Amino acid sequence: MIDQIFNSENGDRLVELILPFLGKLILGLVILFFGRILIRWIGRILQRYICKNMDATLAPFMVRISTVGLNILLIISVLSTIGVETTSFAALIGSVGVAFGFAMSGSLQNIASALIILTFKPFVVGDTIKVNDIEGKVKEIKIFNTTIQLHNKTFAFIPNNILTTNEIINYSIDEIRRGTINIGIGYGEDIKKAKDVILKTIESLDFVLSDPAPKIGVSELGDSAVNFKIFVYVKRQDYLNVVLNVYEPIKIALDKNGIEMPFPQIDVHNKK
Repeated sequence: MIDQIFNSENGDRLVELILPFLGKLILGLVILFFGRILIRWIGRILQRYICKNMDATLAPFMVRISTVGLNILLIISVLSTIGVETTSFAALIGSVGVAFGFAMSGSLQNIASALIILTFKPFVVGDTIKVNDIEGKVKEIKIFNTTIQLHNKTFAFIPNNILTTNEIINYSIDEIRRGTINIGIGYGEDIKKAKDVILKTIESLDFVLSDPAPKIGVSELGDSAVNFKIFVYVKRQDYLNVVLNVYEPIKIALDKNGIEMPFPQIDVHNKK
């Protein structure tokens, strides 16, 4: 029986069947060998580029995702070369990917948002930003969220997709910030004199810049006072001085010049 299997006719048929498969198998192994070398080479290039241009936390993750994707494509190519039907295999991977995408939709949005932030750089670590009602200094940009240190030294962890879908105010792009001061004087006071006193006081403060120069004007005729709005320009690291160290010298200067800063009051007139 063995002789019948290995007779000349059957042997030739067996060779005809095996030789094409062996050729495809050898070609597939060659593609696998050189493909692995190529992926390692691409991985090293990506490692250098991504680590240079991305946050250190995100870089290894992106390199890993890229190499995994390339390896999957290599395996599909090898299987296709050997003669394995890869249509169903690719469809299976696609279905798994879709299911995984639905399950991880929120997390994937955060990862994509991290890529957008790190690529287009609307802010970087160290910038002071405001998003919604949260304002503080960016401490770290992670894969899923960004850490912001608030002014009271607490920390907020904001999902990255919120940062890319909401308006962001970045206070650190320019070296100069403008502060706004609101001061009111009594209706019986001399407006021009009050403006001169306030402006001279502000200009004497060492943290207030002379270029751009401070500006002052009447912004409102209030119920109890004539209200001034004053714009002052400072270096961004001195901005806190606008809040803490401006009102006191203005109050002292107005008192020294006999200019009243009224408190809310109501005048009652009795008609007989």
